[in-house]
Amino acid sequence: MPEPDDFLLNRVAALEREVGKLRTALRRPNLYPGSLGLARALHDLGNVPHAILRKAADQSITNATVTKLLLDTVVLDNDRMFDSANNELVVRTAGVYLCAVNVKWATGFPIDSFHFVAIGRNTVNLTTDLGWIAQFGAGSGTVADAPRGATSTLFAMAIGDTLEVHVYQNSTAARLLIGANTVLDTTPLFTVVKVADQSV
Repeated sequence: MPEPDDFLLNRVAALEREVGKLRTALRRPNLYPGSLGLARALHDLGNVPHAILRKAADQSITNATVTKLLLDTVVLDNDRMFDSANNELVVRTAGVYLCAVNVKWATGFPIDSFHFVAIGRNTVNLTTDLGWIAQFGAGSGTVADAPRGATSTLFAMAIGDTLEVHVYQNSTAARLLIGANTVLDTTPLFTVVKVADQSV
């Protein structure tokens, strides 16, 4: 029977061989497009700028006022993009970014009202700036119907460009935006990932 040290060395060598096989397989784009493709995508994600931000606390949204979403929890941020002082992401690596956000309101809205969630690129004022994309929702007519809002877009970003999330509602009174109060509840969530090297 081999000595314990020899046994461990042999096991380490065997594991290194298996890791080498997996790395070789991940470089083959058409091999096992299902689970292996997913594994490759997850492996590659570590090499591109990406960020996931959550909002843990509830936030009151004043009636008829565009309000910046106050993001307070960093889940991932491998390119140091999050500027907590200004509640925005600052791009450190130029490229095309896929951006997505979702939010959840505490209650529904009167039938003659509407609400939206918007992702802004270099946006100072949503009423005058054009660099934003939003999802609009109409009033449901019942306060029991607590709606969600979500939007996504591609933005070509230069170094120093910013990304923010804004919300709006005009129900005649302040409305509560629900934070992610539990581990399983990931709303609100703001996700950004670089998907192409094209710069602006």
